[in-house]
Amino acid sequence: MAADALRQACSEAVREAVVAQGHRLDWLARGRAYEAQRLGEPLRELLESRNDLGQQAPKEVLRWDAIAPPPRGTARLTNVGLAHCVLRDVDVGIARLLDVARDPAAAPNDALIAYKTVVWELAPHDPQRARDVVAQARPVFERADRDTQARFLNDASRIDYEHGEFDAAQALVARALALLPPDSPRRFPFQINLGLLRWNSVGDLEGYLALTTEALAQAPDLFRRYVGRAHYDLAQNSLMLSRRGAALHHFQRAVDTSEDYPWVRLGAQAMLALLQGRASELAERVGQLARWEFSEIEYLVRALWAHQLLEAGDVAAAGRALSGMSPAARDDSGSEMAWFGAVALVRAASGDPEGARAEFAAHARPTARPPLLHWLATHYRLHRDAESLQALIDQSTSGEAMLPAYVPLADLPRDRPAL
Repeated sequence: MAADALRQACSEAVREAVVAQGHRLDWLARGRAYEAQRLGEPLRELLESRNDLGQQAPKEVLRWDAIAPPPRGTARLTNVGLAHCVLRDVDVGIARLLDVARDPAAAPNDALIAYKTVVWELAPHDPQRARDVVAQARPVFERADRDTQARFLNDASRIDYEHGEFDAAQALVARALALLPPDSPRRFPFQINLGLLRWNSVGDLEGYLALTTEALAQAPDLFRRYVGRAHYDLAQNSLMLSRRGAALHHFQRAVDTSEDYPWVRLGAQAMLALLQGRASELAERVGQLARWEFSEIEYLVRALWAHQLLEAGDVAAAGRALSGMSPAARDDSGSEMAWFGAVALVRAASGDPEGARAEFAAHARPTARPPLLHWLATHYRLHRDAESLQALIDQSTSGEAMLPAYVPLADLPRDRPAL
C-alpha cells in the first residue's frame, strides 16, 4: 500500500510539473507531454488555441481529441476535420468541417474558415462539388470580415489552379488582395501565390523567384511559421536554374526557420545532405521524413536522390532510394511525377527500357507546369524524342537555362551542341 501511495504521489507531482512548465515547450511537445499524463483539460485548451494543428500533427490531434473533455469548440472541431483530411479519411474530415461551417451558432469567420478548408480539400479531385461549396458559403462570406473573405478567395483559387485555369485563379487572388489594406500581413502569402500562378501561366520562373524573395524580405511576424516553407520553395526553384549557392542558402534558412513545420526542416536537411554528399545523413533524414503524413517533400527528395545515384552508375542504390513509397498519380503534384519518372528511369537503366516506357505511358501528360516539366524530361530520356526536349525548353521563359536540372549532359542530343 505504501508503494502504491508513493507511486500515486510521484505521478501527481509529474502531472503538476507538466501543467506548470508546459508553456515552455513548443505546442507539439507540450501536447505530447499532456497526452503522456492524460491531462484532458490542458489538451482541450491546446486544441482550441489555434485551428491549424490538425494539418501539422493529425495523428496526435485525433489522440488528443479522444482524451480531452467536452466542450468541442470550433477550433477543436476544425482541427479534427483537418486531421482526418490529412490522413486521407477525407469524407469524414469534410463532414466534420461542414458541421462547423453549417452550425448556426458558429461565428461567420469560423464558419468561413471551415468552408475554405473544405473547398481546398475538394478542389483537386471534385471541382464541381468544390464550386458548390463556394456557392453555399456565399451568405457566410457576406457576414465575415474582409480578412477572412480574402483567405477564402485565396483558397478557392485552388479550384482553377488545379485544373489549369491559371488566369481565373490569378483573378481570385487579386480580388483577395484588393480586400486587404496595403499594410496587411496577409498580403505576404497571397503575393507569393500570385508569383506561383504566373509561373504556371506563362513560365516566368525568374519572376516567381523575385517576387518570393521580395515577399520574404517583408514577411511579418504573423507569418513567421510560413517563412521556412517559402525558403524551401525558393531553394528548389533555384535548383531548377542550377543556382547551387542560392539553393544551399535557402535550404539552410529553411532549416533555421521551420520550427513549426518539422517536415519542411527535415526536407531541407535532406536536400543539404544530398547536395553536399553526406550519404548517411541523407538516408537518416529520408527515414525521418517517412514518419510524417506530408509525403510531397519526401517524393521529390527521393527522386532527386535516385537521379544522383543513376548518374553515378549505382542503379541498385537508385532503386532502393525510391522504395517504400506508393503514391497515387495526381497531375497537380510535381513531386509525385518526379518520383514516377525516377522509377521509370531506374527500370530503364536496369535493362528494361521497353518496360520502363510502357510503365511511364500510364501517366498522362499533366497540365500543371511543375509536373509537366518532370513528365517531359522523363519522356525525352526514355524516348529521345526532339519534341519532348523542345517542349521542356519552351515551358519556361528561362529556356535552356533549366535543362541541366532535368536532363544530364550525356543525354542531350549531339546535333544540338548549343545545349
